[in-house]
Amino acid sequence: MMLSRRQMRRLINSVYGANNKYGKELDRLYKRASRQIKGEISTFLSSQDSWSGKPSEDDLEDVRRQLESINNDDVSSLVNASIAMITLGHPKNSDLEIARISIPMINVAKQQHRQLRRMAGDVPKQVQKISHIQQSVTPEYHQLPFNYDLMLQHSVSRAIDSYDSSQNNINGTIQSAISRIKDVAKQASQSKDASIDWAKKVDRILTGTNTSGGASGTAQRIIRTEACRDLNSSTIDDYKARGVSKYRFMSLEAENSCVECTEIDGNTYDVDDAQEGVNLPPMHPNCQCWIVEVAESDDDLPTVDEMINDDNFE
Repeated sequence: MMLSRRQMRRLINSVYGANNKYGKELDRLYKRASRQIKGEISTFLSSQDSWSGKPSEDDLEDVRRQLESINNDDVSSLVNASIAMITLGHPKNSDLEIARISIPMINVAKQQHRQLRRMAGDVPKQVQKISHIQQSVTPEYHQLPFNYDLMLQHSVSRAIDSYDSSQNNINGTIQSAISRIKDVAKQASQSKDASIDWAKKVDRILTGTNTSGGASGTAQRIIRTEACRDLNSSTIDDYKARGVSKYRFMSLEAENSCVECTEIDGNTYDVDDAQEGVNLPPMHPNCQCWIVEVAESDDDLPTVDEMINDDNFE
């Protein structure tokens, strides 16, 4: 028996609605990083040190220790790149400054990875919870196998264990932002044009403008896409555990829905043939589509909403 409309809404809102919470958290992180980076650049400009000058050994060692203190597997590529700048060859003030700028950005990356790993574990649990609620309401139709919880727990463990920080491009986005900020800092330190608003340029790179979300917008796109991936892959696991053989693709009915998703909206596919990007969301970055099961006797059975009062779903 497929989920009622209310239970489906609950599940979708619990996953996609969480994006708002994560999005606000990301927005705060990027704004804080922007303030820290602007403060760092301002301090460097006030010192009147040469961009190509030689930094002190104490400063180099201090930044190296800071970088090592924030290192972990998720951000090791970012940390190692920054450490290499200030330990290999003949580091300049520019290398030290960019390493300092990298620290708040790497901290942002760590939090982004933390968010995605948390979501990878939480979403399968939400799917499991909703399925249990549906089973308690209509046990004769929504049946769960005796080992259902164990099977879904394996799904949770697999999602967390298989999380690969290299696949979601968080570090690539952070490194790109660092490189762009480096160019701004270099221009600010070498230009004699007092009209250059370098602080505004940093803000644009990190938090965007009215038409572009900057690095923060990219981070929010990544988490929306991963939420879609986690929801639909967990739903497929639920279907396999319960012996559901078919599902229906549901697109987000909105003015900005893409043609690709709209064209297959309502199409039915075999669970065993589910393939992300082909007939299973996400079909593209920012995808917010989902799937619903198709019961073999859909035409004969009443929906849950028709059988009971909606208040019983609370």
